[in-house]
Amino acid sequence: MNNPENRQENSKVNSILPSSGDIYAITGGSNLEHESKRARREYQRRVHTVSPRLPLNRPAWSLVPISFTEEDFQVRDYPHCDAFVATANVAGFTFHNILIDNGSSADILFIKAYESMGLNRRTLAPARNALFGFGGRRIKAIGKTELMVGFAEEGKVRTEKVTFDVVNMDYPYTAIFGRGMLCKFDAVIRQSYLYMKMPSAFGIITVHGNHEAARRIEAKPIPGYSMVNKVSEKPENQVEEDEQDPGERSKTTEPRMEPAEESCRVPLSENHPEKTVHIGTSLSLAEKEELIKFLNDSKEVFTWSANDLQGVSRDLAQHSLNVDKMFIPKK
Repeated sequence: MNNPENRQENSKVNSILPSSGDIYAITGGSNLEHESKRARREYQRRVHTVSPRLPLNRPAWSLVPISFTEEDFQVRDYPHCDAFVATANVAGFTFHNILIDNGSSADILFIKAYESMGLNRRTLAPARNALFGFGGRRIKAIGKTELMVGFAEEGKVRTEKVTFDVVNMDYPYTAIFGRGMLCKFDAVIRQSYLYMKMPSAFGIITVHGNHEAARRIEAKPIPGYSMVNKVSEKPENQVEEDEQDPGERSKTTEPRMEPAEESCRVPLSENHPEKTVHIGTSLSLAEKEELIKFLNDSKEVFTWSANDLQGVSRDLAQHSLNVDKMFIPKK
């Protein structure tokens, strides 16, 4: 049972501090799956059981003390509140832009990264536990898979099998390493240093967070991200609009459409450098080359000015005003 004093303390804090909505950690996932209801009940009861402490059945190298010193401080900007973005080896592939998130109970692999490894969705095992936390929404993983994850530093290496929930959604990270991975590797994080350490049979392995990648990823707009943490209350501008007179509402400036990401201009013709198109800057080199080749092969369908439309039959396209011919036009 939950301690009633803790519940009262939480409600007391919530009543003192104003709140505009709820922010959720990522919970659920295959790391919390249980074989039966009985196993789930036992899992919940164990933390409330008073029993003698059993000896840890762990190798001696995993029980060494881990500490952080001034020499570990290598961040580019301080103080900061940037995410811990790291690189690791997953199933023989070097994964960049991995979010290390000790607030997530699940280890998540996004479908784009999964398919980039040449793996087929059909090989995924069913994932019975849904994920919660992307704005409180319920996300159903398309499956789960167990992959070997490895970290290395000079001659020190450690690998462990990690169960990932594979999710089909757009996200700026290739994967999220949650508490399942952190507990498997006995990893300790110093968030302000963007530094992680873990024991291995060959000594302590250190993992640096990529400060530049964290800033770059956080600066990019995420498709649908504005809806992720949506609350039920109306936005301020909508409340003000509701209070306006009907005649004034029509004068309200509508929000303009903005690109989903930063873009760059690419010319489609060396002879006419002014004929350009915009493509996203987040594309990989291979994707960029493939897209530019496709646009070059299809450049005949583009029109750059009204003069390019000469010779198009009016039977194909013509603009007209639906005005009764009986009325005389007036200025």
